[in-house]
Amino acid sequence: MQHHPKVTQIVQNGLQLLNEQGSQGFTMRKVANSCGISLGNLQYHFKDRDSLLKGMIDFYLQQLIQLTQSVIPQFPKKNKIQQQDIEEMILSILSNSIMEESCQIFREFWAIASRDKTVEDYLHHYSLQCSNMIATIFTPLAPNKPLIIQSIISLLLPYFEGYSLTYKAIPFRDEQVAELLGRIIFQLIQE
Repeated sequence: MQHHPKVTQIVQNGLQLLNEQGSQGFTMRKVANSCGISLGNLQYHFKDRDSLLKGMIDFYLQQLIQLTQSVIPQFPKKNKIQQQDIEEMILSILSNSIMEESCQIFREFWAIASRDKTVEDYLHHYSLQCSNMIATIFTPLAPNKPLIIQSIISLLLPYFEGYSLTYKAIPFRDEQVAELLGRIIFQLIQE
């Protein structure tokens, strides 16, 4: 998705402002000031706060989707997969710097979504995209087993989304979490 450089600057400054000041300190005027433009100029590109938030969510979530998609080609293309292959894929997502940097922003998006139905719906759409990506990764390993794929989605999706809220409190290191999730998924695939 190509954007005008000004739009990219607005979105990136908005993300930075949201990260630094949280949802309570996030205003259109502050974003405009951080970009060195007038509020009217900002509103030319984003008519209101919701449209700016959607643009920011698109930009941010596109980074996470690209991270996940970058892992897919590394995932072995074979019918007989090993537990270690699954663990390595999960670890490559968990230990990626984008994942760590994104946790704060993701928490802020969910905080806004708890009070803003438009943002909540937008994040729900993203969750559906993630479900489809997980299905794309694992369906070749469990063909004709939709319940297994749904189980894997039900395990990974809330884990990755919840990770942004709880990653500092998880008693296991990323390697241990990857091993645990990998073992569970491997057992599901073997059923």
